[in-house]
Amino acid sequence: MTSFKELIKPFLRDHVFAGRSLLFLEEVDSTNRLCMSNPELLKCPGLVVHAKRQTRGMGRMGRKWEQGQGEHLFCSFVLEPPSAIQYPPTLTLLCGLGVSRALKKLGLSDREVSIKWPNDILVGKQKVSGILCQAATVNDRSVIVAGIGVNLKGNASQFSKELSKKVTTLEEHGLYVTAERLLKVLSVEIEKILQDVDQGNIDILLHQWIQEAMCIGRQIYFEKQGRHINGTITGLDSVGRLIVKEGNGKIHVVDSGEIDFDYS
Repeated sequence: MTSFKELIKPFLRDHVFAGRSLLFLEEVDSTNRLCMSNPELLKCPGLVVHAKRQTRGMGRMGRKWEQGQGEHLFCSFVLEPPSAIQYPPTLTLLCGLGVSRALKKLGLSDREVSIKWPNDILVGKQKVSGILCQAATVNDRSVIVAGIGVNLKGNASQFSKELSKKVTTLEEHGLYVTAERLLKVLSVEIEKILQDVDQGNIDILLHQWIQEAMCIGRQIYFEKQGRHINGTITGLDSVGRLIVKEGNGKIHVVDSGEIDFDYS
């Protein structure tokens, strides 16, 4: 029986962190689940797993990632991030920045693309991409599997009625790109970002994330420790958690792993 490792091919050979090698599969249940359950893949930092189709995609907070009927990008990067990233959700923000940069490089404008904390990329006001980062340990090394899905072709009607008003595709906004082309550009952008982190520029990158997210000053409503809270987003802390200020002046640090919320 052929192991997955035997199917891995060189991809972007000069990369250190992201996309140095590639495993392409026609169909999987979830690229993240495949990586997390296969130590042989976790031992390949720099690997990206790309599937043509996903049958049981994973979203944040245990949600299902609905794949739609068109051609979309389903991929997971096996990353051994620079030591400056000591808090895994920080990588979610940086991967989001990578997706945003990739879409702009391929032709979307600054005005069209924005990032919604913690893990969504929007075109207009609708979701086009989601990110799920999961931490694992293999041979006493910490790795992070960063799953990224991007809706490429067709329109929102291919998704469920519940999602159709919330999501969009690149094609709906005039960007026609193959999954293979997007994967290459995305790998380049994530590699650049992680190289910047390795050179000590993580604060600059988080500032750039804030500019692309345009979330400062937004009002949010969320629940924490059984209490309903309204507040204003005032910034990010050093690891990418939201800083939220209530009307009474009380400050909250919002962690994506413990709080689910929505803002517009």
